Amino acid sequence: MDAAQGASWLAFAEIKEIMVIREIARFVIKPEETDAFASAAQSCIPMFRAARGFRSFSLEQSVEVENVFYLFVEWEALEDHTVHFRKSAGYQQWRSRVGHLFFEEPQVCHMKVVHESA
Repeated sequence: MDAAQGASWLAFAEIKEIMVIREIARFVIKPEETDAFASAAQSCIPMFRAARGFRSFSLEQSVEVENVFYLFVEWEALEDHTVHFRKSAGYQQWRSRVGHLFFEEPQVCHMKVVHESA
C-alpha cells in the first residue's frame, strides 16, 4: 500500500468511526388525512433541525398503501432522540401537529449501519 492509499484508507476508517443512529418511524394515518399529515410534518422540519444531534429528515409515503408513511431521522446519538428531543418543546409541537392524524400509534425503531454500498 502506497502513501496515497494509506491516507485514503485512514480517512475512510475515521469516517466509519462516526456512528449515526437512524430513527425509523412507521405512521398509519387516517385515510382522509394523508395530505394534512404530509403538510404538518413538513411544517415541523425546523423543530427537528433545531434539536441536539439532528443530522437529517426524510418523510416517505407508501406507493401501495397511501396512508402509510415512514419517517427517517438521523441522529448523532440514540439519546439525542430518545431523551433530548422527546423532552423538548419541539417534540410537543410535533405531536400536537400530527398526533390527531394517526389512525394508530406509530411504530419506532432505531438502527445503525452494519454494511453500506452505493
